[in-house]
Amino acid sequence: MATPEQKKSFIGLCASIIRENYSGDPLSLDSFIDKINLIEELSDESLTTTFIAFLKSKLEGKAREVLPSQIISVDQIKVALRSRIKPDNSKVVSGKIVSLHITNNNYADFAKRVEELSDALERSLIIEGMTQAKAHELAVEQTVNVCRLNSRSELVKSILASTTFTDSKDVVAKMIVEHNNEVKERQVLSFRSRANRPNSFRGGFRGHNNYGYHNNSFRFNNGNTNRHNNGNNTRHNNNQNNYNRSNNFNNRQNNYRNSTSNRSASNRNNSSRSNSRNTSNVRFLNADAPQERTQGEQELSN
Repeated sequence: MATPEQKKSFIGLCASIIRENYSGDPLSLDSFIDKINLIEELSDESLTTTFIAFLKSKLEGKAREVLPSQIISVDQIKVALRSRIKPDNSKVVSGKIVSLHITNNNYADFAKRVEELSDALERSLIIEGMTQAKAHELAVEQTVNVCRLNSRSELVKSILASTTFTDSKDVVAKMIVEHNNEVKERQVLSFRSRANRPNSFRGGFRGHNNYGYHNNSFRFNNGNTNRHNNGNNTRHNNNQNNYNRSNNFNNRQNNYRNSTSNRSASNRNNSSRSNSRNTSNVRFLNADAPQERTQGEQELSN
């Protein structure tokens, strides 16, 4: 039976070897089991219970779930981890590789993901029974395919297809280098095409732009002038309309007065004509009257 001091010293030794918790990453499983084997060599059978308790405290996530409910030996922990924690099979990893895409021209992230999945594919193929050389060859071939699918340039695709690669990292590096070279070549060709353009053409183009600019300014100023003139014309027309309405009203009043005056003058003229006719009749009667008296007097004298 180990004493408390021995247990404390042993736990300190275990903590110095296994510093981080293990969550069930298949890539870290071998390293974790190697640390367990190292501690077993330095421990004693009296410390087995303490060692099991320490290992259970360092497991989390999926690694903690695969442990049996009753553990009496360290070997049970190692067997449970190896039997339940395995990498994805080759078909799953191949599907992940094919689904990779370059997002926002982020080639660094794409290269990292391709390299990780290529290594995972090679590992899965070896676990499934394939030789290491053949597994490596298939992983490189899968990397070439995904890089060709994500390349937009036909030149880069042909280079990748015609080049022999020995590692997946070389494939991704070749794609990035050739893509950057093509971009630089396009920039150089574009600069040379602009430099070889005739000066008269460029001058004419600028002149045309300046002319358009001045015309735009002229149209803008004309627009302001026209708006100002339209405003003045509108106010002038309004004033003219008011003046015309006032004149029309005055004319109607004058016409009314003139018609009234004309009727009065007509009445006066009619009255004058009537008086003249009456005066003429009286004169006519008076002119006839002396003759009648003369005739009467002659008759009496006879």
